[in-house]
Amino acid sequence: MSKKIIALIMCLLVTGCGAKTGHQFLAKMSNQEVANKLVANKTSKAEVREMFGDPEDIDMIDNGGETWLYKYIRSESKGINYVPIASSFYGGTNDSIKKLKIKFNDCGVIEKYTFSNSKGETKAGLFQ
Repeated sequence: MSKKIIALIMCLLVTGCGAKTGHQFLAKMSNQEVANKLVANKTSKAEVREMFGDPEDIDMIDNGGETWLYKYIRSESKGINYVPIASSFYGGTNDSIKKLKIKFNDCGVIEKYTFSNSKGETKAGLFQ
């Protein structure tokens, strides 16, 4: 087998590797599923904590309420990371990010929430 074919096979095998961080329940969550679980002016902090666990971050709001953040990130290595020498100049990861931000009023009930799903990248190497 030629060196090019071996290199191609190696790239295909390793590009599927990825790291997952944050709240794993968000990995398969859709906008509709969030809307079915969270109801403004009805769902309480205790119910959210029971469904999703503790948030990653809690911010206090001046009116006595809170904002909770749940986040999930999946990072997959770029194929060039496994190419000798080239990886020193270019590299990084392709990232999928999901965030659920919930704003509670001073009574501890959901005022509103946002759910986002975005793509990004992390660049590494001398020319990034």
